[in-house]
Amino acid sequence: MKNNPYYTIWFRPGPTVEACLRQKKGHVVHVPLIIAAISAAWGNDIAGLFGYGWPETLIITFIVSVFAYLLIGYFVPWWTLLFGKIWKGKGKFRQMQLVIGLANIPMVFVLLYQIMALAGGEAIVDERVSYAVQFITWIFYVRTLIVGTAKIQGFWYGLALVNILLSLLPFFIIRLMMR
Repeated sequence: MKNNPYYTIWFRPGPTVEACLRQKKGHVVHVPLIIAAISAAWGNDIAGLFGYGWPETLIITFIVSVFAYLLIGYFVPWWTLLFGKIWKGKGKFRQMQLVIGLANIPMVFVLLYQIMALAGGEAIVDERVSYAVQFITWIFYVRTLIVGTAKIQGFWYGLALVNILLSLLPFFIIRLMMR
């Protein structure tokens, strides 16, 4: 368990990011991103489609999950690095992808909550997920993202936060327009 990023990311994000970068752990990227993509697919009103049969719902969930995976796993790292170039960031695409993958590890709790709600016959949209689960997930997500971005870009934490906020601003605006 000592070198397992799924355990160490919770309380030691800096050393975990550094260890993963040294060991080039690519598998760490994909599992959390897939979990985040499925959770995003279910949380963004895919649950409204449960009036259809299971085959249609699974197909739509798969399509939305693939789109979310591509967005979270490829576009967001590229976009964040693009904004980091303003301050002459030193990060590479695979490094940023790794940081975003590590930051999404806490999303497993949201997905588990959604699966339990689904098993109980409830709607699984984001608004139905416990605020405590969302808050804890976002605290760990943002902390890992800030620490990881600072490590790979060569920034101090404040500049890493500004880099993240500027790069994610268009996503926040789109999200607010969808509500």
